[in-house]
Amino acid sequence: MVGIVLGNEMKKNIAQVPLSNSTVQRSISDMATDIKDQVVQEIKSSTFGLFSIQLDESTDVASCSQLMVFARYVHSVQGKTEFPSWLSDEEWIMRLAYVVDIFEQLNKLILQMQGRNTNIIKFIDALRAFITKLENWKRRHLTARENEFKRYFPELSDDESDLVRKPFKLSVEKVPEDCQDEILHLKTDRV
Repeated sequence: MVGIVLGNEMKKNIAQVPLSNSTVQRSISDMATDIKDQVVQEIKSSTFGLFSIQLDESTDVASCSQLMVFARYVHSVQGKTEFPSWLSDEEWIMRLAYVVDIFEQLNKLILQMQGRNTNIIKFIDALRAFITKLENWKRRHLTARENEFKRYFPELSDDESDLVRKPFKLSVEKVPEDCQDEILHLKTDRV
């Protein structure tokens, strides 16, 4: 393909470039960073300061949901379309992946509600199942966030909190064995 587009001499030059996975990945990452920086700079330096994003979802031939993201902005006199800078933001990508998952489920729902053998009963059943799944995803997502919070900030038992709040009133038997001698020392130390 390179020979057809750029000529045989360029094809020989490109054939000499190492193409290991890490090299290609690094090159793509460097190009993406460069493009992102250029687009952000152009948006910031725009005399109008106007930009917009557009999301378009469609289903491909394999019945997979595809989400396209376009950013449009005015730079100089003509409009320009580029990939948004958010594509390098991990949190934005995770949220986008979540939306893509929902679109995939919506596509499945739409496919279930179409066709010759579809009737109102199947339609309502599919819709109810989807709503139930949405409620479950919401619960799981919130539960995952709650579990993550509890992992970082575990709830202490009364005995554990009393060890900090009232160490002199706490019964020695309620203290872990490796700390009992120190607690006894603290309780009896009058200085």
